[in-house]
Amino acid sequence: MLFLASIPLQDAAQASDQPKALRGVAPSAAQAMLSPREIEVLTWVARGKSAREIGRLLAISKRTADEHAGAAVRKLGARNRTHAVAIALSRGLIGLDR
Repeated sequence: MLFLASIPLQDAAQASDQPKALRGVAPSAAQAMLSPREIEVLTWVARGKSAREIGRLLAISKRTADEHAGAAVRKLGARNRTHAVAIALSRGLIGLDR
């Protein structure tokens, strides 16, 4: 087994996927950290919608849609929106149900 700084490599990879603020936090607690609107916007991002399209769908401005997505990225400790969607999907915070 490979080790990275005395942590098994597979555990290190899992730990790096989770931001320091959320390490060891249950998915339900992480979900509570995201507002309902952030979850809604992130769900539309996962479905491939642009900020402009999300704004139209939710009757908010493009900038507001960007702000909600950005807040979700920060709260999840993601590098970008795509990473935030991957984290949210893996934790069951959002789904792709239509």
